[in-house]
Amino acid sequence: MIYAADSKFDQKNRVIVPMNVFRAAGLTADAPCTVEYDNRDGRLYIVQGEAKKRINAQYTIIKSLNLGLCEFVLGKYSEVDYVTWEYTESGGYFWGHYFGTEEDALADLYKRAAAECSMRAGLIEDQREGGKNKCLKRSESN
Repeated sequence: MIYAADSKFDQKNRVIVPMNVFRAAGLTADAPCTVEYDNRDGRLYIVQGEAKKRINAQYTIIKSLNLGLCEFVLGKYSEVDYVTWEYTESGGYFWGHYFGTEEDALADLYKRAAAECSMRAGLIEDQREGGKNKCLKRSESN
């Protein structure tokens, strides 16, 4: 069985997708579509014709920033309901930040990705300095 947060299944095990998810994904309600689960990446997609949209918890992923081992994504449910998540293959989607405008959500997406890059740069710098913690170095010099 495919697991996706907030997914609803009918008696024939078909996924029921709300209309606003179609609108957020830019799909039309009058054309047939399918919901696919990709075992390789553990992600759920809505497919209609040539369009393949990634979804999570009924949010359509409209932007993603891949940083190697993790990814930050922006999801849209409606014109006033956006979310950013961190995504990893081992942990799925987590640490959601919710917003009422796309601009606020987009700013958070970039802020989260920048913080992750900054943290990684700090780890690399620590490794170059012999693995010592910067805080310890400051206290040793006092």
